[in-house]
Amino acid sequence: MSEKRPRGRPKTVDRGAAIERALVHYWREGVHGTSLNALCRTLGLSKPSLYREFGGEDGLLEAALSAYREHAVLPLMSFFERDQPFTDALAQALAFTTERAEGQPPGCLFTILREAGERVGSETWALVQRLEGERRDAFAAAYARARERGEVDAGLAPELAGRVVDLQLHAVLLAMHAGDDPATLRAAAQVAFRGLFADFDSCS
Repeated sequence: MSEKRPRGRPKTVDRGAAIERALVHYWREGVHGTSLNALCRTLGLSKPSLYREFGGEDGLLEAALSAYREHAVLPLMSFFERDQPFTDALAQALAFTTERAEGQPPGCLFTILREAGERVGSETWALVQRLEGERRDAFAAAYARARERGEVDAGLAPELAGRVVDLQLHAVLLAMHAGDDPATLRAAAQVAFRGLFADFDSCS
């Protein structure tokens, strides 16, 4: 009696590799930089394979953003979760957001997707909003701890301070994507952050 073959098509998609390629593609080209046909060629996938594996482009983009969360969003938040002065956390965050590794696209995939808004698709947009909340909560919690230590303006609500930090870093990353000078962006952000406390000279 002959051995029965499993039903259905064999799975040939390297999901991890496709996500990594998609991450770099969206980071470099933006959300609407190419057609779906061109994207499939870049990823080495057919349209049916993309839909079988990810449920469509929205699912692929959501998977790419999830991978990017590990690559860049969590490391940025980690500066604000350490037991250190708030000025040190801001300085490290500015250095992180204005550095660019060789061969790496400028700016930030998460920032690009925030700017795209709900045009990115429901799954991706839901993740964007969740990451926004994660970041702001981390910034606000760090500010609350700094306020208890007497480092920052005691009259400023941590939630508002967290939004200030989030918006300023967002602006820096947008400018990085546009090709602005990193040193100038760091200097400008330092000026903007002075409103959070009296002495920001240690952040450089």
